[in-house]
Formats: sequence, C-alpha cells, structure tokens
Amino acid sequence: MKTITLKNIPEELLKKLKELAKTNSRSLNSEIIHILKVTYGESQLSRGDIMERARQIRDSIRIRLSDGEISQAKNEGRL
Repeated sequence: MKTITLKNIPEELLKKLKELAKTNSRSLNSEIIHILKVTYGESQLSRGDIMERARQIRDSIRIRLSDGEISQAKNEGRL
C-alpha cells in the first residue's frame, strides 16, 4: 500500500475528522480511508454497516419514545 502525507489541514476540519473517527470507533487514518472509499465508490456500505451506524445513533440519543409516540409522530399531518 502507498502512503500519503497531508499538510496544512484546517484546524476545524481536523477536529471534525477526529470527532467522526471517535464516533465510529476508528483511528483517524482508518476514518479518512473509509471516507475516501465511500466518496469514490470503492466501498458501498453493507447492510451490517448501516445497522451498526443506526445503533450508534440510537444509543447516542438519550430520549426514548414509546411505540405509541412514534406512531403518533408518523401520523401527524396525515389525513
């Protein structure tokens, strides 16, 4: 495999990349490779990847809704 070096990365971008890597339980290097693969079509997210990401998002939300509350929210605005 080849190696590249990135220079002059804006602080805000680096901060966002580090946060994203932490959220996805990846190293910064692995996160950047993942982003490049997804962006350039070399890797499609598998069903398992999508489900894992959904679990991570769900676990990060502290509010839990009942089935009734979810149904009510889905039906709001429907005739």
